[in-house]
Amino acid sequence: MYKREIKRFANRYGKFLEPFAILAMIALFILPIASVLNLSIGFKQNDSIKQEVLGVTSDSKVLIEKVGGTHPVVYNEKLIQTSENVYEYSTYIRKRATGSYDKPILTITNNTLFDQEITFTLNKSDSTDTLIGVLYNRTNYFLSAPDGETYSHTLKLSPGQSMPISITLRNNANVLFDDSISIGIKSAIKLYR
Repeated sequence: MYKREIKRFANRYGKFLEPFAILAMIALFILPIASVLNLSIGFKQNDSIKQEVLGVTSDSKVLIEKVGGTHPVVYNEKLIQTSENVYEYSTYIRKRATGSYDKPILTITNNTLFDQEITFTLNKSDSTDTLIGVLYNRTNYFLSAPDGETYSHTLKLSPGQSMPISITLRNNANVLFDDSISIGIKSAIKLYR
């Protein structure tokens, strides 16, 4: 009698329950596959969407941006990234009278979790009698000397800190021609000893 009631129930309601049973079987296979694919690192990577894994973004690096703007002496500024942590800032300098000239050129931001060392080096200069340097926090770090010798300076940048950098030019005599200069900027993780 019990088997007869089950058979009668299956005949009466089976045509309604059969689609739900098929959907439940499909869901048993599709949901685990979709979960594995969704958690995979390489699934559906889109360049416009930044990938995050456990809240750590991949955009943690030192960001160097050109300030721009106009200046009566400094013109045609360029900032080129030559490798992952190395940039080259180049500009032209107009002929000028005796004196000192400063212009904001870069903003450097440390988006990493570590202290960074930012090193400035004078790569090329047409001018021999002009002192060329970078100005940060009201301190001049000269990259060249009047005798033509060049220096490099390293500044510390803490995590989350932003550093505005200006170029400073000093000459003791009138300069009657245009100059071009190139400054190398390199960032590296500060290692403690």
